[in-house]
Amino acid sequence: MSDRLPDLAAARLGWMDLSTNRPGAVAQSAARALVRARPVPTLLARLCSRTTPDAGLREAAEAERRTAITLDRLGAAWRVLHSVPLGPDRPPISHLVIGPAGVFTVLPSLHRVWRRQLNPERVTVRVLGEDVLVDGIAKPYVPQARTQAWQAARVLSAAAGEPVHVRPLVVIVGPEDLTFHTAPDRVEVLGRRHLPRRLREFPIRYSPDRVNAVHEIARRADLWVDFGENENDGVGPGEPGPTPSRTAWVRPAG
Repeated sequence: MSDRLPDLAAARLGWMDLSTNRPGAVAQSAARALVRARPVPTLLARLCSRTTPDAGLREAAEAERRTAITLDRLGAAWRVLHSVPLGPDRPPISHLVIGPAGVFTVLPSLHRVWRRQLNPERVTVRVLGEDVLVDGIAKPYVPQARTQAWQAARVLSAAAGEPVHVRPLVVIVGPEDLTFHTAPDRVEVLGRRHLPRRLREFPIRYSPDRVNAVHEIARRADLWVDFGENENDGVGPGEPGPTPSRTAWVRPAG
């Protein structure tokens, strides 16, 4: 695999540099817009100590900020892009990580550590294949993460002119004790504090030049927006998308 990928700067003008994106900024902005659009329901919910319409977006922003702090520990050999857009109808990729071990999408999710009850107990997180159960409630994190990695691989491979493999990670922010009954296929689920160590455990696949070359492509926002506008395959958040061939995915190590 060549370390030199096509430089698209001369071919594309006016592109936005995603490396300037702040973690959580897109979700935070969407939360504020929702409050402005629905001020009365938001106010009533706050007065009644109920969940506000923007709560989910604010939690997403906080999850991204905490995960970004953890990713900062990876060091200079790694590159991280935040809030990578996938078009107006799809949530952005929270974190796109590029380093010696290759390319990863990171889907973080924030949860309480303790249950709100008279005698507090720790929130439980169990992984049963495609399902991540948080206190017994199934969350669609695994198919969401797999779909985003597949979309990222499509964009980067098209821009590079050669296959760029992308591995999806689901990061649980808050609870750190995860119980695995059945490992999900082609997706890793882990607690936030384990993230830097796990990324460094993967075999080295990219040289420093290759890391820089892929990062130069990935940070161009127009590539991702074009994908979101032109792609019409029916794959959306929460759906697994087409089953990729073994040449398009790398199974988790271990």
